[in-house]
Amino acid sequence: AAMEQFVADHCDDSVTFDLRTGKNWEEIIHVADEWQADLIVVYHNRHREINEVFSQSCSQRVADHANCSVLRLRKVGAAPK
Repeated sequence: AAMEQFVADHCDDSVTFDLRTGKNWEEIIHVADEWQADLIVVYHNRHREINEVFSQSCSQRVADHANCSVLRLRKVGAAPK
């Protein structure tokens, strides 16, 4: 319900979502395979606990196991205080 409300409040009608359970990196790869994705974009910021779900191990595992290209984005600059 919280995800539905967030999408309704912050996104237009073209945005869809699918909640899955399992290992984060495996689920990302499974969805990319289902969608026949050409590119997976993952965010990585090892300095912020809130981004733990996309930690080094997750983004690295996605890059290592994906059947398509993977772009790992990182915030450049000083670590937050």
